[in-house]
Amino acid sequence: MKKVFVSAMAYGGGKSGVSVYINNVVRELCRDHSVDLLLLEGEKFPVLHPNINIIRVNKVLERPIVNSLWHLFVLPFQRDFNQYDLVLLPAGNQRLFCRNYNNLVVTFHDLSQFHIANKYDTYRTAYIKKIIPFFLRKMNNIVAISESTKADIMRFYNIPAEQIHVNHNGFSAPNTNLQSSGSINKIEKKFILYVARLEHPGKNHLNLLKAYQQLPPHIQETYDLVLPGQDWSGSQAVKEYHASMASKANVHFLGFVSNEQLEWLYSNASLYAFPSFFEGFGLPLLEAMSYKIPVVCSDIPPLREVGGDAVKHFDPESVENIADTIVEVLANDKVRDDLVKSGELRLKRFSWRKHVENLLQCVQ
Repeated sequence: MKKVFVSAMAYGGGKSGVSVYINNVVRELCRDHSVDLLLLEGEKFPVLHPNINIIRVNKVLERPIVNSLWHLFVLPFQRDFNQYDLVLLPAGNQRLFCRNYNNLVVTFHDLSQFHIANKYDTYRTAYIKKIIPFFLRKMNNIVAISESTKADIMRFYNIPAEQIHVNHNGFSAPNTNLQSSGSINKIEKKFILYVARLEHPGKNHLNLLKAYQQLPPHIQETYDLVLPGQDWSGSQAVKEYHASMASKANVHFLGFVSNEQLEWLYSNASLYAFPSFFEGFGLPLLEAMSYKIPVVCSDIPPLREVGGDAVKHFDPESVENIADTIVEVLANDKVRDDLVKSGELRLKRFSWRKHVENLLQCVQ
């Protein structure tokens, strides 16, 4: 049994992609190893196991700017990190150390702020573009969750390829026991699903709404559009467009949903649409495949890398192309069946067990 330290200072209330990553990595680590998990007071962690020891941090450090600076300059000297076999910083673009350890591994998910203008406020943009690269260059073990993220780290941070290990995310197998327990009453028809925080323009909800409006009437009558995800920057523009839609009653903004509701949504969706302009990996592709849902998605490098030939790609800039691709899949049983079968094969390439083994191998 190895001794592992994981910082969950970027957990964000369990409502982000980073929190999903932390949940899955810690769940896999604690099967065979002891895990010290650093977590803010008041944060609830869903994985319960006797091998997990939660170390609480005072809520006075809750503000992101305070927390990120404390994590960068104070935490590395407050604790003896040499006692661990692995020290994992699971969100390197949010929380980093100012010094390196031989047992330190830093996971990087994406550098979206270099691709999407005005994604973050001035402080966070400066932190990611100026401060993070200065200290990241000191790290020997940087994990990128995709080849696309690795290429961005090399391009924007000028870090040599030999310091970066590509380690694909895994996926969580569906819990079929929850298929009926999280049902959502207002959804009565078949539906197209897109799970993402309501962030404009990055997540591209607007073009998906426009594409839905262009679908043939019989498809709109048959399929609703369901959009779970909490409001984020730019969400007002999406809501304003929705209010002007003739078919707005067919579109459901659910906000943040529970794990049980998310399981139900995946279990009952007819199609998964993923129109994002930028992703570091695209974990929802694998989640949708695991529920045997056909997937249509943006033709961007990380989604090509993850989805391969098990998805139908479209140009996220083209409303017409999004709509045509949705129609192509929904109107053709053979296309749907082929995508589902290809998705089942594609899933075999990704597992959290393999991901965690690769993390541990970085420091051996």
